Amino acid sequence: MNDAPVPSNASNVDHPTQPPPPLDATVEMERPKDLPSPVLTDPISLNRSSSRRFEADAFSRAPQSAPEFDATIEMERPGEANQPSAPVAQMDAAIERFRAPAPEKSTLPHANMCATEAIHRPQTPPTRSEPRRESGRQNAVPTFAKKLGEVLVQMGKLSPEQVQEAVEMSSAAGERVGRWLIRWELVTPDTLCRALCTQTGLPMTMLDSDSMPDALSKRFPLPLMMHHHFVPFEDSGAILCLAASNPLDPTLIREQERIHNRVIEVFLAREDQIARQLDWMRIKLKTRSRHFLRYPLKLAVSYQYCNRLGVRLDNTIHTGSSINVSEGGYLLEGPATCADPSEMLRKGLFANVSIKSMTGEVAALCDIREIRLIEDNLLPRWLLGVEIVEINPDAKSRLKSLCRKTRVMTP
Repeated sequence: MNDAPVPSNASNVDHPTQPPPPLDATVEMERPKDLPSPVLTDPISLNRSSSRRFEADAFSRAPQSAPEFDATIEMERPGEANQPSAPVAQMDAAIERFRAPAPEKSTLPHANMCATEAIHRPQTPPTRSEPRRESGRQNAVPTFAKKLGEVLVQMGKLSPEQVQEAVEMSSAAGERVGRWLIRWELVTPDTLCRALCTQTGLPMTMLDSDSMPDALSKRFPLPLMMHHHFVPFEDSGAILCLAASNPLDPTLIREQERIHNRVIEVFLAREDQIARQLDWMRIKLKTRSRHFLRYPLKLAVSYQYCNRLGVRLDNTIHTGSSINVSEGGYLLEGPATCADPSEMLRKGLFANVSIKSMTGEVAALCDIREIRLIEDNLLPRWLLGVEIVEINPDAKSRLKSLCRKTRVMTP
């Protein structure tokens, strides 16, 4: 009875308890020669050994596939090898690196591409001529995936036949398709603006006021804003927001960013709202003073009253003659109507004026500045002083040629 072996888990009172040797988890691979192979007396190890033989036989019969990387042995390291050898330490370090979670990759290919380009792109310090953009704020780039007519057809505002006719007529008249559609009342300014937003991907804004702060009105030259039909409406110090009736040229945006040292964000707005603010600036900055010489010239003229966007107020086409012409406007004589001239001017009166000249027809949208009544004839007549607001490049070239020829002929 006294010679019976003491169980391994029994507590030893005479000798202090020794700490258990450390455990080591290694992948199953060729072990160093100085370490003995484990004795497979443990039932778990025996099961693993038999499962390996079974997997080896199945692998030889099954189609070739990648083996599972899940073969580890937990064993008790001998007491004399408390510190792992150099090869084992290297393997342990490799296992830890393998088990370390991989960094999450972005699911957006564009973000990965931009990140790669940002790494390899040489970094240059920002200069005053190139304003720095804030993180996450990128100016929307127009996409133009579809034509404006296709967008209006999908919106149910026009038919394909109407779009084709609008393209042909606007091309013959030398004006934009959108303005031609508004002028002939086929679409409203709000519908056109929303269609442009859908086409280009640019955001839309509403200009509730007819005026703007003085600080913003002096940011850009008025001729530049009238030519590209845009107005500034917000300045946060780092970002300058512009409202335009059509997408602006990227070259123009980059040039203005260098000049103002600000990031420019472009929004789309209704054409009538932008036109009202531009007219307010023309009046406030006193740009209605005469800048061109007028030459006495009598030519056949036809005109039709309209609003600022060229939408006709009635179907009446008036005929008359010119008294004098210039590159900036005309003095016309035409029939008087029953309406009150002062009331017409107070509401804002415009006219689509067409002059038949020796250099060709000159069509322009004009602002009627003054109306004077002539009473010495049997039929009352009006003298209309008009200023050219919008004119296409071809008509402007013909008007310059007409003024040049008239100047030569005038004694």
